[in-house]
Amino acid sequence: MTRSPYGPDPVVVELQGSFVHVPHRCAAEWIAAASDTTGPSGILMPLARPTTRETIRESLALRTLTYEELTEASYALMTEAIPGFSWWQAYRLLMLSNDHLVVGRATLSGLDPWALTVTQWVSAVYVMLKQNTSDKDQFKFDAALDEVPEGVEADSDWGDMSFDQMVANARSTPGMS
Repeated sequence: MTRSPYGPDPVVVELQGSFVHVPHRCAAEWIAAASDTTGPSGILMPLARPTTRETIRESLALRTLTYEELTEASYALMTEAIPGFSWWQAYRLLMLSNDHLVVGRATLSGLDPWALTVTQWVSAVYVMLKQNTSDKDQFKFDAALDEVPEGVEADSDWGDMSFDQMVANARSTPGMS
């Protein structure tokens, strides 16, 4: 079942065979969590309940939980909470939310990250950054957003292609120039 972009339901991810329930957080809290961590691998920590954070810290200290396991749970959290985007796309759009152009456009548009779900916000940022741009610039933006991080395996036919290979492939597609 696909998660509603409007719903305040908690997000449930698996961590070491247990289920972690991350309560609904508004987009502003997600932006802060993405900005305050050392990368996407730790986004689960600031968004989890305080008791869950403490349990995770203790497990990391005792080495009963690895950073790799925490990373996978963080990626799963972003994938589950923000449907329609890969975790790396969602994370990049959250990080772009700190850019003065995004802040300005969102403010002028009346968008309030304290009132929106993370899916609504990420989708709005995506649209804002593509609005009023040429097809070529939209393609470049999407290509940069879609670029799979090193060491991550993508579930896409484009995953192993370089940017130049994607452009060549797209140009050879009927209807594309």
